[in-house]
Amino acid sequence: SSYGDFVQMALAQGAPAAFWDGDRRRRIYAALRGNGRGLGFVVANLRDLGGDAAAESAFLDALARAADDLRANMAIAALVARLGAAGRALLGRLPAYDTPVPVEGVRKLALDRPDAAAGLPRLVDASLVEQYTDPERQTTVYQLSPLVAGWLAGQGEAVAPAVLAAAAAYQQWVYDYERRTLDQAIVLH
Repeated sequence: SSYGDFVQMALAQGAPAAFWDGDRRRRIYAALRGNGRGLGFVVANLRDLGGDAAAESAFLDALARAADDLRANMAIAALVARLGAAGRALLGRLPAYDTPVPVEGVRKLALDRPDAAAGLPRLVDASLVEQYTDPERQTTVYQLSPLVAGWLAGQGEAVAPAVLAAAAAYQQWVYDYERRTLDQAIVLH
């Protein structure tokens, strides 16, 4: 709704004085993105807080963060829903790595399912996986986006032990044959 309609809805719902102080109603409008249904919950919460300015401010800040998190989670869920089976399979395995790995490391996670590695370009295109150039290795490396990693963790699906073992075996191989460095030893550990 427009800002004017939002204010009228607040009047109709009997918003407490805390709603009308300073720029608070604009902050609430921005946090809710004009959502009239959400306004009812905010008005009820402000009444319950009974004028405690610090608690009200903390509540409004949390509301803005929650709205942003909810939008991000909805966007990720929509992207994942449009992935093919190969992309979804690979996405569920990538949390096995905490650090960026070259395409060989990604393939190592998909040895039992070769079509999964073929889903990597789609994951990069959808910004679910980040792609970097590693100047030390002189190659392109891939890592699950932190936002996506958090979303996956919230889905409650654990990475299969066999996939974790494959990731560990790959990191051991890198340490043994490519990068016998302290950084790789820490990654391996």
